[in-house]
Amino acid sequence: MDLVSDIAPEVDRLVLSTNGRVRREHGDRLMDVARGNGLNSLTLIPQLAPFIAGGRLTRDLATVRMRYLPQDRLDAWIDELAESGLLQPVGATWQAGPALAVVLREWASALREVTREEWGGQPEAVEAASATARRVGAAATDEHVVAVVHRGLPEPSDPHLRLHQHLVTLRFIRQHDHAEAWLSHGLTAGQMVVLTALWHGNDVDASEVVDELNRRGYVDPAPVRLSAEGKAIRDEIEAETNRRNAETFAVLTRAEAGSLLESLRRLPGSV
Repeated sequence: MDLVSDIAPEVDRLVLSTNGRVRREHGDRLMDVARGNGLNSLTLIPQLAPFIAGGRLTRDLATVRMRYLPQDRLDAWIDELAESGLLQPVGATWQAGPALAVVLREWASALREVTREEWGGQPEAVEAASATARRVGAAATDEHVVAVVHRGLPEPSDPHLRLHQHLVTLRFIRQHDHAEAWLSHGLTAGQMVVLTALWHGNDVDASEVVDELNRRGYVDPAPVRLSAEGKAIRDEIEAETNRRNAETFAVLTRAEAGSLLESLRRLPGSV
């Protein structure tokens, strides 16, 4: 499915646009609510909120969801919330304690407000994109662990939140495919972060990871920049990501994928 490389940035645009507006327009209020309920920071709340609210968070799931975050930082965050009662164990999973549940409800309310404002003028595109994205999400294999858990969460009744949820599932599918692509080249998460930053033309400070990539011939050290071989590897990782992602999108005909792309492009939002 050659359209996945066009669909992916549209999905990113819409999800990142709405999430960014929540932070900009509601961040101060949400932080006040968080502090009032014993939470010192909203760090990781946007990334893990659906799984916590749905009572599906496990340490393993959080690790795969936050694979670019150092494990010790993730463990410390989970442990702190668990020790304070903000996260409460239920069998093998955690769910939000009463105080954290208040914060998550406020976060969901802000997201609902923003998605309505962003996409409320395009009800047909919202419904069409949501229905098609749901079909793609349902086609993800069990190896797409985060996406599979996410698609199993209850669907919001609000159509704009529902579309947002389905788009996030699509992002989780692609994130898995992307990780499998860079893992197949023997890269670590930290190396991939640096490689991608340089691939996008961003500056990167000298570091141990830069040294590792230099030894592999992927980075020139002074100034720090991608080598020709590094660019070729990063280009191949992107191509492999698209090939893997296309396997899930194969549930759609090319015409259906084209209609999804058209619906997504009709929806406003910028990063």
